[in-house]
Amino acid sequence: MEENITYERLRTSKQVHFDTKVFHVADLSVEERDGLFRTYGYQMENVQVLDEWEQCLFNGQEIISPAFYIQMLYKIKGTIVPEVFTEAVGKMIKKHAVLRQNFYSSGKRYLKVTLRERSPVVLYRSLGGHPMRELDTLLEQIMEADLRRDFNLATDRLLRLAVLRTGREEYAVIVTQPQLVANGWNIHELFQEVLANKAEIAEKETETR
Repeated sequence: MEENITYERLRTSKQVHFDTKVFHVADLSVEERDGLFRTYGYQMENVQVLDEWEQCLFNGQEIISPAFYIQMLYKIKGTIVPEVFTEAVGKMIKKHAVLRQNFYSSGKRYLKVTLRERSPVVLYRSLGGHPMRELDTLLEQIMEADLRRDFNLATDRLLRLAVLRTGREEYAVIVTQPQLVANGWNIHELFQEVLANKAEIAEKETETR
């Protein structure tokens, strides 16, 4: 049976106390608690032990490693409004705890940390000045450069999004994320949310006319 403990970190010159915070790990050492608060502060919503599959990844028992990540390219016809897209990303982050998670190493084991909040970050860039025949090559170069960037599993946002405008009503959306995160949500939910947001905005604009 999983046991919960409650604690909040109150630092004085002589001692550290833990009280009033619910986490799913009942056997944190003082060193682990101290390290968690130094790294994440009071943004922590939950701390959990790894599940069986995650433990296999970190212990090297799977073909892939925790550093293995996947990248997807979506080509979209239509209009992407940055504010609408970013808002949709924010809703996904709020809905799916996995998009607010990091993996903290105490030196002896890894712990899964869920943060209370995480602001969405999306890279927007226009490639409109490039000839159409060069766009695919340019996209490949951008994707390869992104693949060369590592994820810091302890502190980075474990989802990278780039929206590249390739034409008047054409976009390329690059999604890069560790496999650890990819299994916990569906990217297609994001595009459905974008469409829902656009429809909501259009309806409000119609009502105000």
